[in-house]
Amino acid sequence: MTIELKNITTGYSKNNVFENFSGKISCNNLVVLMGKNGVGKSTLLDVISGLKK
Repeated sequence: MTIELKNITTGYSKNNVFENFSGKISCNNLVVLMGKNGVGKSTLLDVISGLKK
């Protein structure tokens, strides 16, 4: 199974966290999200889970 994201644009207030982001995540592999605070890791998970449009 693969999760595919196409042209995702989302953010908070006037600040876009993602603008036209596209990517694929293979569910057969271990996926690690790493990065500094505030770069969008939790926002990406919220989009994937449907908590954020």
